[in-house]
Amino acid sequence: MTLFLNLPFLCRAGFGLWTLLLCLAGIVDGVLSAALRRYRNAFLALPLFAMSFLMWQTTARFLYFSEQEQTSALCIWLGRLPSMVWVLVLLLLTVGAAAVSYSGIRYSRTFITPLTIERCADKLACGICVWQDNGHVVFSNGCMNSLSTQLTGKPLMDGTRLCNAVTEPIMPVGERMWQFSFRNLANGKEVLHELIASDVTEHYAESRALQAENDRLAKMNEELRVYGLKIDETVRRQEMLQAKMNIHDEMNRLMLSTVAADLENTEELNRIFALWEQNALLLCMESNEHKNEDAMKQLEELAQALGIQLLWENALPDKFTPKQRELLFVAAQEAITNAVKHAKANKIKISFAETPENIQCTFENGGDLSGGEVHFTGGLANLAVLAQEQDAAVFAKSEETFRLSLVFCKSR
Repeated sequence: MTLFLNLPFLCRAGFGLWTLLLCLAGIVDGVLSAALRRYRNAFLALPLFAMSFLMWQTTARFLYFSEQEQTSALCIWLGRLPSMVWVLVLLLLTVGAAAVSYSGIRYSRTFITPLTIERCADKLACGICVWQDNGHVVFSNGCMNSLSTQLTGKPLMDGTRLCNAVTEPIMPVGERMWQFSFRNLANGKEVLHELIASDVTEHYAESRALQAENDRLAKMNEELRVYGLKIDETVRRQEMLQAKMNIHDEMNRLMLSTVAADLENTEELNRIFALWEQNALLLCMESNEHKNEDAMKQLEELAQALGIQLLWENALPDKFTPKQRELLFVAAQEAITNAVKHAKANKIKISFAETPENIQCTFENGGDLSGGEVHFTGGLANLAVLAQEQDAAVFAKSEETFRLSLVFCKSR
């Protein structure tokens, strides 16, 4: 049987390459097993590597030196072994290395290992970085490494330097928008720092577009509000113009009736004078075209002009809004008109009563009263409509005195 040392040069070179590959396989198996924390496989890979390395040393020495030139007794003993023994031993070493490699690969694909977590983290679209107080990076993925290179110009070696480079929660990095969130993690007695980077380019663009749309709608709503106010003002002016035209026509008819009246007919003259008095009162009420800040003074002047004394039992409440004040003075004018036209009264008592639910304003006058049910026509009907627009109510009652009440509900 041919000894190993008597084999041709090319055969010994082939055995040398085989043993070299087994040495490399032993190194890879040992490192992979240690990374997977499969220490039993790592200990198995160690003798396989030692045997492969010894046989590789022997083949390398016999390639360049003869048996007489060998100085190691172990190398001489291995060289005198039959070549078939070498083949069997190398086959056993190959099977052992393959078994260790297959076990490591199968374990890494079946169980969760640190390498599995690292590979999965590198496939994430977000960046992850965890570091210690001294800046040493404990864990990071490929996305965060790329962001660190763009932000700091250096590879991710210091977590503190990367955190200092992040100046805003949402900031552009390259051509994308990234959102950064920072938090501290308790790991036993040690505190770790974590930085998460999320790609929010699409969401950021959508939020900007939504904000622009909201601004446009807000501007449009403001324009519509101003337009509505202008329409209300135009309608109010048209109504006032129509009222003035009606009064003008009525005055023309009165003047014609006065000129054509029989001066000796006392009943007809009294009727014409009553109409003059009524229209004069209406002119006084319509003379205030624009809102006046001193409405109270104008109300007193109107009452004085018509011979009515206003008796204020308590002060005007401060809780009234400008629109409620305007409605209150309209009701006061209506009360004065009714007192003069229907009751020939000379005094009106004005009082205010407040409850947790509402505020009640009461106008009370005496005079010539017929009693009975009060019908809401003319000015009272208009006052009721105006009150309904402000969630208020109007009540009228005629007994010994005439009471006109305006009730405002308190806003909740």
